[in-house]
Amino acid sequence: MWVLSETYIFPIIEKNKGKNLNFQHHWLKIFKWLAYSEIRQGGFCKVCLIFSRTGGFGCQKLYTLVIKPIDSFKKALETLNNDAEHQYHKLALEKSDYFLNIASSKEPEIINKLNIDRAKKVKENRENLIPIINCILVCGRQEIALRGRRDFGTLSFDEVTSLMGDNLASAILNDLNSCGINCDNICGQGYDGASNMSGHIKGVQTIIRNKYPKALYVHCVAHTLSLAVSSACNIQPVQNGLGTIQKMYCFCNSPKRHQVIVTAISESDLDSKVKTLKRLCATR
Repeated sequence: MWVLSETYIFPIIEKNKGKNLNFQHHWLKIFKWLAYSEIRQGGFCKVCLIFSRTGGFGCQKLYTLVIKPIDSFKKALETLNNDAEHQYHKLALEKSDYFLNIASSKEPEIINKLNIDRAKKVKENRENLIPIINCILVCGRQEIALRGRRDFGTLSFDEVTSLMGDNLASAILNDLNSCGINCDNICGQGYDGASNMSGHIKGVQTIIRNKYPKALYVHCVAHTLSLAVSSACNIQPVQNGLGTIQKMYCFCNSPKRHQVIVTAISESDLDSKVKTLKRLCATR
């Protein structure tokens, strides 16, 4: 690009009321993006000329300072200031600064930024695979079978006309057979402590075990835990603690305090799915 010397004399382009008007050196100092063309004898916006060749916003046409030089100097400063406020000019300046920063290695190119992010993601994925691979190695050494998932759930709901042990046992075995399950493979059964379920004479567990000896009976651990927790709730210190928790919830449940808690949780560094204070549930 042709660079003007400070001693360069601009030609007189127009005359207005006895005054000779021409391009001014100090304009180049005020507007760093301004450049002078000796051939066209006028000024151009060099950043718009390079980075806004496709036009402005909303299909805005480019003309003065881009397609046509500024060669009317009566209101030159006004024209230059107006051009500096155009959105396409500001965008061109940003593109120019970004281009110069990349050219001077002040910041990486977009493709390099993408590569850095991709390398970071690959590293995170590899680190996440380490515990999985270690688990597979341990299972291999211990000869533990690898299972993709464990299927569990309810097979069916049936209405029974009698709660006697033999009727309940027949209903259970019939449902298992209807689902295609081989009852010869039953190796365990678990119920609560009701006599019609756990009784050693006419209970369900006894009737099933008589038919399938491998079906050992174990009292339901979850039910045992529920009974233990239920008994613990009758202890005075536990009752006092649960009462205090319930009072805290009631105290914080007013709209103003509730909003403060929600804001504090959202602004905390804790990665939690809980976003509010929950009511005390005695059964949980």
